[in-house]
Amino acid sequence: MLTPFGRQQLFDLGVSLRIKYGFLLENFTESNSLPVFRTESQDRMLHSALNFAVGFFGLPVEGKYLQEVTIESQGFNNTL
Repeated sequence: MLTPFGRQQLFDLGVSLRIKYGFLLENFTESNSLPVFRTESQDRMLHSALNFAVGFFGLPVEGKYLQEVTIESQGFNNTL
């Protein structure tokens, strides 16, 4: 379970990285493509990725990035 403290840390990390590296998004805009964020299928991990994205992009996040989820279960190839 993702704690409130953890949610805040991920949001703050997203804000910090947007300030430092947000200029790299210009290449995505020019090529009409979206950045891809990868995460695992655990609920905590999905919420971690979302909180980071909200910090990085702001609300709403729809249409600003692609979310790739790797399934963590027997029989699935985990590429992470």
